[in-house]
Amino acid sequence: GQSCASFKPSHGVVQLGHVSSSVSRLGAVNLNIFYNKFAVKHEFEVFDFYSNENIHVLLGLDILSKIGIGITGLVSQHFTQVGPKIPDPIDPDHVKPNDDPYGSEIERAPFVKSLNKLLATNSKIDLKNTRCNLPDSTIKLTTKPGCVAWRAQYPLPEAYREAVAAQIKTWLDEGVICRSRSHTEYNSPLLCVKKKNSEGEYTLEKPRVVCDVRKLNSILVVDDKQQLPLISSIHERIGDKTIHSLLDIHACFTSYGILPSDSHKVSPHMGFAMLER
Repeated sequence: GQSCASFKPSHGVVQLGHVSSSVSRLGAVNLNIFYNKFAVKHEFEVFDFYSNENIHVLLGLDILSKIGIGITGLVSQHFTQVGPKIPDPIDPDHVKPNDDPYGSEIERAPFVKSLNKLLATNSKIDLKNTRCNLPDSTIKLTTKPGCVAWRAQYPLPEAYREAVAAQIKTWLDEGVICRSRSHTEYNSPLLCVKKKNSEGEYTLEKPRVVCDVRKLNSILVVDDKQQLPLISSIHERIGDKTIHSLLDIHACFTSYGILPSDSHKVSPHMGFAMLER
């Protein structure tokens, strides 16, 4: 769309990539280029340039660096190699997720011994009558005055009813939920969602049962400004560390208590019973 008033006719030939390939020069033109926040004035050669892709301009290596474009990873030979390639610091065939312990068994023994003592103590916790005891860990569900959150239970596929019933039994046995009073103004439907298997794939082979509290969230008075950390922030904190440990906490989210006066606000309803946290 730029004017070609700066076009200067000339004669001669332009040598292309192959030694036997050249075209007649028509002239040169000065154009202003705006790309990637760069503004560059450049003199372009003008010649007949045929291409099936209908390319109007071909940028040479002399101008790419001026507008912030770099070329990397080009192969130097074909068929025999695909290089150059920067060596990967991690051999993906050697490392097995969740099964790549540090050092030898002798080196790990003192740590395992210390951890086993803590795990033994942890296993004695009465899950049914115990909640997280950290300060301010009890969940408060302050709702806007005059607002309630009732959403009917979604139809559950017959194939998932057994999984839902098993999860409800576990929640009842562990004291996560209890039978609710009838005629409550709140109801949050249950959902079955995909769960990651041992291969790292999300499937519905063993569905995860969750409570859809989006309607309840919409009427909450939120005064908590604490946000969960970003994955990128976590990577920055642990990126220079050598040893990483992982603890898989059983039912972490349901380990937090809810203020008794608010517990009825998290009420799923299954055909046979009304439940609450």
